[in-house]
Amino acid sequence: MNTETLQARLTDLVLADPDVVTVYPVRPAALEIASHVLSAVIPGHDQRPKVVLSNATAGTTAEVSVGVTGERSATAVCRDLHDSIHTELTLAHATPPLNITVKISSIA
Repeated sequence: MNTETLQARLTDLVLADPDVVTVYPVRPAALEIASHVLSAVIPGHDQRPKVVLSNATAGTTAEVSVGVTGERSATAVCRDLHDSIHTELTLAHATPPLNITVKISSIA
């Protein structure tokens, strides 16, 4: 599975959590601006914030920043998202070790 497909699957997985309101950009602002420019020029370019995924021989890193409802504790949401991302990366045969970062950027 290619990185973009896995990235999209992980983003959809995160957004499927009922306590997640939104996914925020993890990348620097300049890269986000460039992504918006590309989406204006290239039809079909997906500009929504995503789970950032990087693969290297030293392992796979996944990072996501989310806003949550506040219905459950932020710690519980982080733990559930971490476990879901870990399971999906394992099923996709991502290169170990798996380094997963889930950040809560806002609580509604």
